[in-house]
Amino acid sequence: MLCVSVTMTVLPFAIAAAAQPELHRSTGGADSVAMPSCSSSTSISYGAVPKRVSISKDGAIACLTFHGSDGDVEFTDIAVTSGDISPFFDIFSPSDTSTCAGPYSQPTLCTVDASGTWTIEVSDSENDETGSMNVAIQKLDSAAGCASISYGPKVTKGKVKTPAAITCYKFSQSAGQVVYIRDVGIKGSIGTPDMLLAAPDGSEPCGNGAGTLECSIGESGTQSLLLYSTEGDTGSFDVSDQRLTSPVDCPKITKGGAAASSEISTIGEVQCFEFKGKDKEKVTVSLADVTGTLDPLMDLFNPSGNSVLAGPTTSLSYTLTAKGTWVVLVEDSSGKGLGDFEISLT
Repeated sequence: MLCVSVTMTVLPFAIAAAAQPELHRSTGGADSVAMPSCSSSTSISYGAVPKRVSISKDGAIACLTFHGSDGDVEFTDIAVTSGDISPFFDIFSPSDTSTCAGPYSQPTLCTVDASGTWTIEVSDSENDETGSMNVAIQKLDSAAGCASISYGPKVTKGKVKTPAAITCYKFSQSAGQVVYIRDVGIKGSIGTPDMLLAAPDGSEPCGNGAGTLECSIGESGTQSLLLYSTEGDTGSFDVSDQRLTSPVDCPKITKGGAAASSEISTIGEVQCFEFKGKDKEKVTVSLADVTGTLDPLMDLFNPSGNSVLAGPTTSLSYTLTAKGTWVVLVEDSSGKGLGDFEISLT
């Protein structure tokens, strides 16, 4: 996909992956990988609201325990809520082995390779600051507590209610399909949430960007969509989900036919249109009579679901490279503009 305005496409996922054990600052040595002595301990669950932990004195270690199953891909989000803490985390297996560790800067993945009670310990990287943090976890394989989301132009409304909270949606899809997801911040400090789309086994997640995702589905089954803030911000958002191969509620337009009337009536809404095309056929997709605050962003996708031409414009001209069903997406460049338009194909 061509990257324009707020649009971002990242394949594959590039967030910090399962870190290998390294300096274990909380116990003071480069070779220390033993389970630490916890200053406090509480339980935490996949998909639950974030737990607040406090580092009340220099060198303190807060521990959180959770049940993990062999094959889980655990996702940790941490947000500092008070003080000058620079978080350091370490995740220990049921055998008290340090599995993933390092200074925390963004949500992090860790592979769970044994069933039982796992422990996350968090502390200050230099052991000389105090304060509080929120900690939340989710799993990418069959994420917990997800609401359903459907394909089509209708948006789904959601919230990141507290710092480090992870909002989750799910939908079923077969391998080989390509999906397009757009999110827009509505209220609060969150701006536009970051997104991650994970397969049923949690492998090769697609994400690490705010704005849009264009993801190829690698494994059939229930896909998990996570929305969150890497800065600990909160607020509400709109998110839309469309399939670029076999799109849903996507009106057909024909070359030389009458213009179709449409509108962007909700923040974050993405309108979809499809047409039959032939290899080497020259086409122009045009918008006219644009009203309101709508600043159109257009994107043309080939029958395989790949973006071939995009931009903040009211006209796209292209020589088709394949026979089949082509898709045009129309949305607002900022995600927040609203208005009517007519679309035609020549």
